[in-house]
Amino acid sequence: MFEESKFTPECEDSLTRMDRISEQAVQHNGDTTLKDRYQTHRDRWLRLKRSLQALHLNLAQLPEKWKQYHTKYVPPSHLSDLSDVVHVSDCLVVHVSFIRTDH
Repeated sequence: MFEESKFTPECEDSLTRMDRISEQAVQHNGDTTLKDRYQTHRDRWLRLKRSLQALHLNLAQLPEKWKQYHTKYVPPSHLSDLSDVVHVSDCLVVHVSFIRTDH
């Protein structure tokens, strides 16, 4: 999502400009205030990117996790499931009944 939008390149461009300006301030008058602020913002950006990458990975793994769940918790193959969906007072209740196919 963020990779496809302008969000990431704009943030990285802003940080690049901030770094360039902070370097000029250090060279011009020895002031490291902007450089310190740049470091803080760069570190925050890197943490945010790592968090977004982890979220992206988790979302990408969801189909596989559902497959594992179904493999582990779906009834054995000798049973077939019949799901009846009943709407009761604004709540959706799913009733699953299992029917043996071997009789």
